[in-house]
Amino acid sequence: MSTSKYRIMTSIQWLNDYFRKLQTQEKYSGVVLITQGSRKLFSGAYGYASRAWKINNTLQTRFDTASVTKLFTAIATLQLIDQGHFTLETPVIDFLGITDTAISKAVNVFHLLTHSSGIGDDAEEENNESYEDLWKDKPNYSVKTTSDFLPQFIHKPPNFPSAQACRYNNYGYILLGLMVEKVSGLDYRAYVKEQFFNR
Repeated sequence: MSTSKYRIMTSIQWLNDYFRKLQTQEKYSGVVLITQGSRKLFSGAYGYASRAWKINNTLQTRFDTASVTKLFTAIATLQLIDQGHFTLETPVIDFLGITDTAISKAVNVFHLLTHSSGIGDDAEEENNESYEDLWKDKPNYSVKTTSDFLPQFIHKPPNFPSAQACRYNNYGYILLGLMVEKVSGLDYRAYVKEQFFNR
């Protein structure tokens, strides 16, 4: 066996032992993938996907990515700005043709990207609203498309006039996702897959 092959096998064993130790100590649950170019060097699944139900992680486990998707939404938005489809100053409500909303027509793309829109969020934690309460009367699996989120926030009063403050906001990125869909003709997931992952 060559020295380099031995080192790789030793490294793989070390990594597996390392993550198994973390799993045993309940310090890590997740999936690890290490690649070099298109070559897979190491992969492993550790701990629980659900501690409550004692379901183990597998290499096929799907994880809730939550706010990590904001990165893709921001890049997609900037790609489309770069292509000339709209600008940072484009008024979002008019662009999307949304009517019957409490969201100000002054809210633009820049406000959404920088969390300075002032629009109401799904669960205003600062006002003691709970995200879990959103799903008491409607199951979360009923939200299948980007536009399915609209009823959860478009009628909420703004927290402040746009550009007057900064407050973290999830639903500004839903509006940006709708803009991506409108311009590209693809649903959000398809756009991200085509423009990021397939590349």
